[in-house]
Amino acid sequence: MQAVRYHGLHDVRYETVPTPIIQAPDHILIEPWWCGICGSDLGEYVHGPSAVPTTTCHPITKEKCPVVLGHEFAGYVIEVGSAVTKIKPGDKVCSSAIIRCEKCYFCKINEPNKCVQLGFLGLSGFGGGMSQRVVIPQVMAYKLPDHLDLRLGALMEPLAVSYHGVMNTGIGPGQTALVLGAGPIGLCVLYGLKIRGVSKIIVSEPSEQRRKLAEDLGALTIDPAKTKVSRQVKSWNNGIGADASFDCSGVPSTLDDGLTGIRPGGTFMILALIKKPTTVNFARVQYFEKSIKGGVCYTDEEFEEVINAVGTGVIDPSPLITSEIHGKDADALGFKELARANPEQIKILVTTRPLESNL
Repeated sequence: MQAVRYHGLHDVRYETVPTPIIQAPDHILIEPWWCGICGSDLGEYVHGPSAVPTTTCHPITKEKCPVVLGHEFAGYVIEVGSAVTKIKPGDKVCSSAIIRCEKCYFCKINEPNKCVQLGFLGLSGFGGGMSQRVVIPQVMAYKLPDHLDLRLGALMEPLAVSYHGVMNTGIGPGQTALVLGAGPIGLCVLYGLKIRGVSKIIVSEPSEQRRKLAEDLGALTIDPAKTKVSRQVKSWNNGIGADASFDCSGVPSTLDDGLTGIRPGGTFMILALIKKPTTVNFARVQYFEKSIKGGVCYTDEEFEEVINAVGTGVIDPSPLITSEIHGKDADALGFKELARANPEQIKILVTTRPLESNL
């Protein structure tokens, strides 16, 4: 079969790889229709390899570089193993990115996002969604509503990442949130805040195009190049900071905005991948009893809640999709395009099927 495979820094190839088959009773064979290029995929392309194992195989997948890419995907079930009970051939499904051991303390208490051997589909092995076929265990598959466009199905995983971050702050109706960065994860946080019924959402973003998109989705926006973020947040929020802030950019300057932009007792959630060590003023954290948390994945329940919110129309994340390309163009029109930091691009979807057949 054909697949988009990662070989190393700036090296993504559309090539022939072995077609996966069901090898265990709980396996599901899927034909992916659409797969998003994630920020973590882009990070491996621009700065990696880091998450992709290169010298030692991942302890669960027993694989290392090169790997088939893609964990933000949706498609149709082709075949299921004998022990699969919740999914059947013909179902629309999307996938969790979490590769879990199912044996450690955290897996047993249904917190696989904290698995001691945590891996990621499309980075740690087990194939990926930028391919003509992929096999995953039943525990990673989520059934989608029959009426749902599979393009939206490919957005469920990043929405779940962001929703987990929102849930982990405890923010809810009647409160104010500050989102730092209006890229894919920042905008997904905005949708997560909408699911939670947060009353006021403020987005700090230097790009005019992305600020406009955030405004179209109901947020107040700040250009951090022109306005001090914490001062503007307080002016819109009765003189105090936001109840929670979310770093979705990974830029060192936004870390300070995240702490100064929240009220005493507020929570600062870090969702961006921060590549370099940075300095934090812990005196400010201690004196004002603020909290700093990090987030990378989600629970199964949170993933299901996101699917329900999209399926019932509580949120419509379709504005996030800015391009649809074929796998053969994944390097030139996907990874290279995103590496240019083009503010007009949010989520690029990749398919290995003929583009016209996915309409």
